[in-house]
Amino acid sequence: MKPSLRGPIGVNMKALTLISVFTSLILQMSCVEPACAAEKKYIGPLPCAGECHKEVFDTWKSSKHATAFGSLASGAREKEKKEAGLKPGVDYQKDKSCLPCHVTGWIDGGYSFENPDPYLQGVGCESCHGAAGRWNEPHQKKDLENRKRHLKQKGQREPFKGKYVCVGCHEEDTNPYKFRSPPGKTDWTEPKHAASYHALK
Repeated sequence: MKPSLRGPIGVNMKALTLISVFTSLILQMSCVEPACAAEKKYIGPLPCAGECHKEVFDTWKSSKHATAFGSLASGAREKEKKEAGLKPGVDYQKDKSCLPCHVTGWIDGGYSFENPDPYLQGVGCESCHGAAGRWNEPHQKKDLENRKRHLKQKGQREPFKGKYVCVGCHEEDTNPYKFRSPPGKTDWTEPKHAASYHALK
């Protein structure tokens, strides 16, 4: 007599095992790089402040991008807020409609109310180059083969070769300052813009 493949409640154990394996494979396949949220670890700008990018870091840290979170505070940049129809006396640092463009990684595992990391406040390196948790280490290897492809697979972006990173905030419908950069009217790849990506003041 062959042993039964049914469990104590009449469940076909072979079928259950196949379903379990199939489900596991689906879950693994759903985590395709670089889209897997669990792997999108933001590390902040300090690892970029070494000798390789020190000059860039030094110009960035006093830029409008770096201080974007502070600009949301009550009383900050009153003239600009009035120009955009905002109330200068209101603290917008808890306003979810503002934070995607004033902190780093708001929508995919970076800055959050639960993780208010001060190093992720403002528009940091990873806002434009992508979460660096997976690409920072190989990025430091100067002899890395197929460098661009490898880093891209790890989630690194090259914002200087496309306008879409800038457009995401500067031309977004929710941007109260969009009248400064009407959709489709600004070429963000122009040298005059590229030169200000890090040192925008």
